[in-house]
Amino acid sequence: MNKDDSIQFTGIKPLELASENDVVFLFSKIPNPIETKSKLIVTKKRVPFDCIQILHSQPRLAMAKLLKALYFQNNRCTHFIHTMTSIDASSILNDPVNIHAFVNIGKNCTIGKNTVIHSNVSIGNHCSIGENCTLYPNVTLYDNVEIGNNATIHSSAVIGSDGFGFEKSDNHWHKIPHIGKVVIGDNVDVGSNTSIDRGCLTETKVGCGVKIDNLVQLAHNCTIGEHTVIAAGSLIGGSASIGRECIIAGDVSVKDNVTIGDQCVVLGKSGVTKNMPSGSYVSGFPAINHKENIKRDAFLNRLFKSND
Repeated sequence: MNKDDSIQFTGIKPLELASENDVVFLFSKIPNPIETKSKLIVTKKRVPFDCIQILHSQPRLAMAKLLKALYFQNNRCTHFIHTMTSIDASSILNDPVNIHAFVNIGKNCTIGKNTVIHSNVSIGNHCSIGENCTLYPNVTLYDNVEIGNNATIHSSAVIGSDGFGFEKSDNHWHKIPHIGKVVIGDNVDVGSNTSIDRGCLTETKVGCGVKIDNLVQLAHNCTIGEHTVIAAGSLIGGSASIGRECIIAGDVSVKDNVTIGDQCVVLGKSGVTKNMPSGSYVSGFPAINHKENIKRDAFLNRLFKSND
């Protein structure tokens, strides 16, 4: 195609469902070639296909931008406050905001422009929510939670609950009160049923651009660096620190008070029990360098088979 050429399409579909009027994004190899007349977005030309192919260095990124442009361009906030809400008179709502039914907003809260709060959301006292945020149904914010701009908090997430702090004396566990807060930066996504505990005396911090999946636990006084992603089922212990641009895969456990450096990758089901320098690529339990872990597993497998 010449740069001045244009194509027309009506939708985005997976390859096996696409018609000639659809565009398809291909990220990986196709095990069984499929005949298609659709438009393909690919990193390099795919020989089996005799159709329009558009080369792009990052097809997934292109798909994300196109989906947003096609399906979310009219997703603008119109000012609306449902009559079935409870909003303390001391709180400030910056027009426009969209507040659905059965929302409760406590004392001295601030809600930024173009923020949408869906039904049954509970917001405690002294909370701050930035502009262009979305809180989906049944989200709970305890007192003293700060959320930046462009955040998305999915259903049933709980932010600001007490950390798990107890001290034993005379065969009884005594609760340690938590009086800190949670501070969440700009452009953060928090998945459904995720829990982020408040700090004990200071703050639990989630940096700008962090993406947290469903069913993640961040314990009290954690620090998550900017643009880190944490996949579903991960458990981050109290006062753990995770650096910038890390990837924490699914079902990872991080011990309390552990520090993980910048740009680290922790593979799924790993258990991080000691500090990790920046740039680490680890797996296993306890988590070690991934290549060393593969060698360890191979050795143990050979040892096991030799004893059969």
